[in-house]
Amino acid sequence: MSYGWTTSCTDMTTSSKKSTCFLLGRGSACNLSRGLLTTSGSRDALCRQRCRRRCLCRCATPSIQDPWDLVAIQQLVWDVKPKVIYDIGTNVGGSAILFAHIMSQYAKPGEALIVSVDPKDFTVNWDAEAQRLCPRCTAVKDNPLWGQYVRFVKARAVERSALAALQKAISTFGGPVLISLDGWHRYAEVLKQCHVLSQYVTIGSYIIVQDTKLDRFLSKAGPRRAVHDFLKNNTDFEIDKSREAFLYSQHTDGYLRRIK
Repeated sequence: MSYGWTTSCTDMTTSSKKSTCFLLGRGSACNLSRGLLTTSGSRDALCRQRCRRRCLCRCATPSIQDPWDLVAIQQLVWDVKPKVIYDIGTNVGGSAILFAHIMSQYAKPGEALIVSVDPKDFTVNWDAEAQRLCPRCTAVKDNPLWGQYVRFVKARAVERSALAALQKAISTFGGPVLISLDGWHRYAEVLKQCHVLSQYVTIGSYIIVQDTKLDRFLSKAGPRRAVHDFLKNNTDFEIDKSREAFLYSQHTDGYLRRIK
């Protein structure tokens, strides 16, 4: 299914009461009001129905990421060009390979590093159907980018061994430093990760808090609430809405840019 825009009408501003409409790939229309997708619930439902039966493949590695956010994250990494990326939630290496592929375009092996952390081994996929959905996918250890750009640490994101690996990478490669939070999505854990890890993010770089959609899905405090509570006591970061370039995002309010 294609989701390319084909037309738009009226000017969209958050202060305007006007609505903006555009057509999706198969001619179905969405309306925008005050800069928000009024059909976000429908898009969420579509993702839950279809995305669980689809498996994106990045360099023969399974990856579960909304295509719109995938484009946004690729652009963000290219703009920042981090020398260190702290990738929380390895699973089987899909996000790490995405980061490594982009990193390889601006840094040679040995000039930058992705520290990828997960409490389970990267050979074990939490999505039991992924292999069936992506029969062409292979083990991430067979991808040369994994050995050249990724260091895996079997630990939770704020455990001592994981933080030691992050600190060593920063002392070796410097900055910019980018943090991607895509591990356990409970409110308390995300909030703790934001508080503990924010100190390592360099000015102009980001914390990407993924799957803030879960607050909508589950109708309870989750990653998005954690973001807003984190920002109440930390003025060094701001939400960068420009990274939600396609008007729908599974990481709404999750692109946090360090400004001071």
